[in-house]
Amino acid sequence: MSEIYENEMLGIRGHVELTHYEDRLKLVIGPELYPLALEILTETATTGSLTREALVALLKGYEFAERNVREASEEIMRVLEHDGYIKSGKDGYVFESHLLKDWWGKRYGYFYVPVLERGI
Repeated sequence: MSEIYENEMLGIRGHVELTHYEDRLKLVIGPELYPLALEILTETATTGSLTREALVALLKGYEFAERNVREASEEIMRVLEHDGYIKSGKDGYVFESHLLKDWWGKRYGYFYVPVLERGI
């Protein structure tokens, strides 16, 4: 990656501009669904795509007070697609924007272990 991309676009200046994606997600999804949405995006950023198998594995770790996990995940995926975070690709869901993918991975992926590598 170029120095400008790494230091400017993925650095502090770019962070200020890209945090609106995160803020908007919190607002639209709400506090109950936000942790799962965050994990879906982090899984997608760190592995390159969100496969059906990975999504099913992620859902096993969640419960919601007012809806079942499948309904919650469908709502999250609709929002993520509609708002331009992810799109359907040949191997599952991928980020629409390479910049957003790289920023998200840099922001949340450092200690993240992909769900299919957790051995749970």
